[in-house]
Amino acid sequence: MDYPALNEQGTGLRIGGFSIVCSARTKLNGEVFHLPASFMAFSRQEREPAELHFTVDESFPSNPSEPVFRAENFMGNSFYRRSDGGLDWYRRNGDDSPGIKLHILDNWSTLVLSRNTAVPQKFRSEKLFFECGCAFNYAMLAHEACVFHGVVMEHEGKGILITARSGVGKTTHARLWRDHENALILNGDRSLCRRIDGRWHAFGMPWCGSSGEYINRRVPISCIVELRRGEENQVKEVSPFEASMYLLERIYAPVWEPELREKALDRCREIGSSIPVLRLACRPDRDSVRVLKEALGTLA
Repeated sequence: MDYPALNEQGTGLRIGGFSIVCSARTKLNGEVFHLPASFMAFSRQEREPAELHFTVDESFPSNPSEPVFRAENFMGNSFYRRSDGGLDWYRRNGDDSPGIKLHILDNWSTLVLSRNTAVPQKFRSEKLFFECGCAFNYAMLAHEACVFHGVVMEHEGKGILITARSGVGKTTHARLWRDHENALILNGDRSLCRRIDGRWHAFGMPWCGSSGEYINRRVPISCIVELRRGEENQVKEVSPFEASMYLLERIYAPVWEPELREKALDRCREIGSSIPVLRLACRPDRDSVRVLKEALGTLA
């Protein structure tokens, strides 16, 4: 199946309630740049001012000769502060070969991807938009929203965020809810959160890690679950302070940007003090769903 080729006019998206335009000022290494299939569920037809821009531009200028900010060897990344206030972000691949070049401008409202010859042809569009997703997570902090590492699911109209370290069993637990309680998984890896009319909502978005699960939908957040492995299925509510400190471990925030780190702390405080956080120690079985469901019932 062919997906829309991008040009200067671009394709409109709506992710997390934000209006986004994806465009390409030039072909990438002579090839037409296409929007990945996962983004089709988030396309929009109406014309409106864009709040965020994703742009491919091979001719984007290189890093300034005298950067005022630089961090080397952070997961293969380097960062340069531009004289216009923007940020140049150079990413490297796992084999230490040159990777994607991201240029963040206009207070994280414009993300420009420039020439990259290291990405295989058939994976180029998907790879580039995956890199955009990394920057999008951080950009949300500049737009009064945030992204947590965790599953977003909806059960009986209520949003539940299941968060944990990688490998603990977030996906397994969410799928138990899906299979036995008819829960909807809005995103199998990342939780985009935004406060609307005084209430925090979670959104599906096309970046979903290796889970492959995403829905273009939003739901009011009723609870956040800190998932742990346990010999028995047990749950307890944690204090707002504990909740805030825990969420700070799960939020996407750039260590090299003090201003955005401060915003991340603010978001965690706000969410931790306004949304119940439950700590669930559990086995990967159906009874863990029952235990959590009963605990959620006491919060109503």
